Amino acid sequence: MPLFFQKNISQESRLGIWQITEAESFFLQKINPVKSINHPLKRVQHLSSNYLLTELFPGFPQSSIKISESDKPFLPSCEYFFSVAHTKNFAAALVSTKNVAGIDIEPVSGKPFLLKDKFLQQYEILKIGQGHFIPGNKNIRFTMAWCVKEAIYKWWGKGGISLKNNIEISGMDQETFFCLLHVNNASIALNVHHLAFGNLCLAWVLEDWKH
Repeated sequence: MPLFFQKNISQESRLGIWQITEAESFFLQKINPVKSINHPLKRVQHLSSNYLLTELFPGFPQSSIKISESDKPFLPSCEYFFSVAHTKNFAAALVSTKNVAGIDIEPVSGKPFLLKDKFLQQYEILKIGQGHFIPGNKNIRFTMAWCVKEAIYKWWGKGGISLKNNIEISGMDQETFFCLLHVNNASIALNVHHLAFGNLCLAWVLEDWKH
């Protein structure tokens, strides 16, 4: 299946979404698994997201990927910074030769609204509920908010933070969320970009702060 979506953000950074229709054998002919995964669907999701890295940058050394103690995939050489995500039959990847990357993709559903108190502060719930931050219906707004915070969590990559207490959505414009990551007695300002594709929400972060 060709790429469902691709965005060349800059000469150094590329983003893509792959719609998974292939069998596991298709990916195994082209890349090496990074993890041992028992669940068949999760295994294909993992393979497809790793394959997508090589589609975005044909020279990407996929076989050199390691997994950190916080479960973040990385390249020891730091030749590329990257982040992957997947949901159901879609995989997403963000790759950059310059900036630290974080990406998330989620299907629109009512679940984030039901869990809103677990990942949002009350003032965020109020503003998102009123449509100040995110256009669209209630499910789209809260799914996108979840997606934005997950993208930041992946960008940070070290674990040890909570979506609710350490990541703050402070505002947005048509294409960008303005967020703060409160960590290590500091607040890091991050711009989180977002797109909606029918029933899919996508959010990503590219910042050059090496942590």
